[in-house]
Amino acid sequence: MQGVIRRNLIAVAAALMLLGAVHAASASAAVPGLQKVKGISAIDSSPSKTAIAYCPPGKRVIGGGGGLIWDLQHHTHDVVLTGLLPVHPLSGPDSYQVSAREDQGGTTDTWWLEAYAICADPIAGMHTVVAGGTFGSAPSQTPQAHCNPGERVLGTGGWIQDTGGQVGIQVSRASTTGTFSYFQGHEDADGYAGNWGLLAYAVCGPAPAGYEIAQTGSPTALSEADKVAETTCAAGKKTLGGGGAIAFNAPGNVFLTRINMMGPALANEVHAVAAENVATAANWDFIVAQAICAS
Repeated sequence: MQGVIRRNLIAVAAALMLLGAVHAASASAAVPGLQKVKGISAIDSSPSKTAIAYCPPGKRVIGGGGGLIWDLQHHTHDVVLTGLLPVHPLSGPDSYQVSAREDQGGTTDTWWLEAYAICADPIAGMHTVVAGGTFGSAPSQTPQAHCNPGERVLGTGGWIQDTGGQVGIQVSRASTTGTFSYFQGHEDADGYAGNWGLLAYAVCGPAPAGYEIAQTGSPTALSEADKVAETTCAAGKKTLGGGGAIAFNAPGNVFLTRINMMGPALANEVHAVAAENVATAANWDFIVAQAICAS
């Protein structure tokens, strides 16, 4: 069974790489036809959900974000994000998909997901790179999806196989150079008995005009139950993709809950939120919010 799962992970990665196997063009122009769209999941207490934000016909997804939303009377920490995916299908519209699952304890709280897709007119040379972690029982895995030389990361994401809510997302962001993306999954506080795998995604292409990575840490870095970080692109620039990260050495008590592309239309602000699913007295450092920006 483990061999089958590993082969399936490799097959998924290979298929997704073939979908975007286009050679990058050398250019530096504005990203044409940028548009932000939003999707929402079911609003209830079912154990797993996916929210999908579809790009308009003819547009391609560059990046995105999203995450958990709770009933205003509750703030559950019993749900983990398991997927932040830019999807370029062989047919049908592009999309950005956000998935989550209740942990093994579950919750009766009402919760739902939002997904944001940043879409644009087709960009010559844009393609998706997928990298797999090492299928096994390590407490955490952090694969990196590298763009080709001369390209830059336009959007990021990743996917964790179903582990019954016992592995969640801690990191999904581009490197500060913009040449590759990180994606980290971590077993929860009491671990996961089985083997598991995950995939890191990078939407790569020629660096657009004004390309930069904006990144800001949270104002708190102790053992708070929740942390929020906010960052913005420079004046006159727009957000192509968003990212967020907890410290790479953070314990399995804490996970990302949201990477939100805030504001109307193409506002240039990104919020990242992380929470303790299981309370800990350990100081789990600051978190960061990241915006991938261009003119």
